[in-house]
Amino acid sequence: MLGLALLLAVLICEVDLTAADQSEEPLLLSPLIHAGHIDRVQRLSKVKVECNDSTAIACDVPIPESFAGFLTVNRTIGAHYFFWYFPSQNKSAPLVVWLNGGPGFSSMLGLFTQHGPFQLIFRQGEPVGIEKRKEGSWFGPFSTLYIDNPVGAGNSFSEHDKENLNVKKEGYGENLYQFLEEFFLLFPESYDKELYLGGQSYAGKYISAAAYRTHLAITRNESRLPLKGIYMGGPFFAPEVMFPSTAEYVYSMGAAGPVDAQFYREISRIFSHSLLTGAMGNLNVLDILIQMFFQEVDFPYNYVTGAEIFYMKQVRFVDFLMNSERFRKAVHVGSQQYSIFDWTVREDMGSDFFSSCRSELAAVLDSGLYKVLVYTGDFDVVTSSRMVDEALLQTSWSGQAEYARAWRSEWHGPATRTSYQRGRDQLYGFFSKTGVLCRVVVHGAGHDVPQDQPIVARLMMEQFVHTGCVRSFI
Repeated sequence: MLGLALLLAVLICEVDLTAADQSEEPLLLSPLIHAGHIDRVQRLSKVKVECNDSTAIACDVPIPESFAGFLTVNRTIGAHYFFWYFPSQNKSAPLVVWLNGGPGFSSMLGLFTQHGPFQLIFRQGEPVGIEKRKEGSWFGPFSTLYIDNPVGAGNSFSEHDKENLNVKKEGYGENLYQFLEEFFLLFPESYDKELYLGGQSYAGKYISAAAYRTHLAITRNESRLPLKGIYMGGPFFAPEVMFPSTAEYVYSMGAAGPVDAQFYREISRIFSHSLLTGAMGNLNVLDILIQMFFQEVDFPYNYVTGAEIFYMKQVRFVDFLMNSERFRKAVHVGSQQYSIFDWTVREDMGSDFFSSCRSELAAVLDSGLYKVLVYTGDFDVVTSSRMVDEALLQTSWSGQAEYARAWRSEWHGPATRTSYQRGRDQLYGFFSKTGVLCRVVVHGAGHDVPQDQPIVARLMMEQFVHTGCVRSFI
């Protein structure tokens, strides 16, 4: 995650931003919403790609009815969150929110590379355009809402100084809650839908904080938000207990030998000591430890494909798409500069990186009001199953002891094209159910489960939403 961020900072700087229209202002919707012009705001925010050349990027694929723009989450500092919303034709379909992590990644990465209505086209190993997603899209079964969070990520921005961006969990938890309240004012029909908050990696913190803030508002009768559950993929939410497990996972999967493993354990010990003593007050110490850790191990972003360069090409192309004049006009960002990964956000969130959201997650679990899905890929090295389980085992909630005793069951069903097949039956992964907590390990997937196993990932979400966990076909 961090090693990837270092490389991205160099790559993204090469993107040509000359296509941006500097004469337009970003579409700020909140003032019109509070003036009561809901119908007008919906019309203004509707996405329409203007195509004078049918061979141009995005002109050869239909864009589903969708809406985009900015909602104000903090009037004091002029903080505005960018969103792209795809309502399902099924009016009762649940509303699923997606957040990418980083910190500093835009959630448009999830839209284009994981489960949105379109996917990238590759020719001779290079991305050249987009097309309708062939399999695993979450759009249809769900209404999908992609949000650039926090301020500074993607298109989201603040009108004032960077130090006021609210980059601690209380800040981005509040911002996400305020965004949801604004969004439901804009689309009041959403009150009749079930709401699920989710995302992956560092977004585990965003989700925990936002769900906790929303839970408080609901229980105080301050909010009508129809929150029904949260889902977190490869979540990073408790560094103090997750990082020490990194070495053991790399060793157990065979990527490190005994000597290497001992070296990693020592690095983990130094990290834990620094964290506990307060020496880990900024990212400089962590960067040093990461360099020490990774210089001795071949550590690709994805152990399923080993295709780190392929992943980087996707990232750069999404950045190119969102900065193209056609897309900028379509989603109403005006002259606001887009960055798929924002280095400043990562630097500003240095102190938050070492904070834990275990208490917020525990409160959501203990309420018993919401379904909770935590999933990982069995080849995820960024936030491995071992790391996530250590964090869950040390999260103090009423089901903690039961979770520690829970046996995992096989999750299997009809074979898909993208996974290991066993006759006509396929092993999708493993799962356990403890109270409201559904824990799933997806077979044959790395850090980006929806990209590595698109059909299985969508099935997992559908089963979770409808039954509270996954289930095998009989």
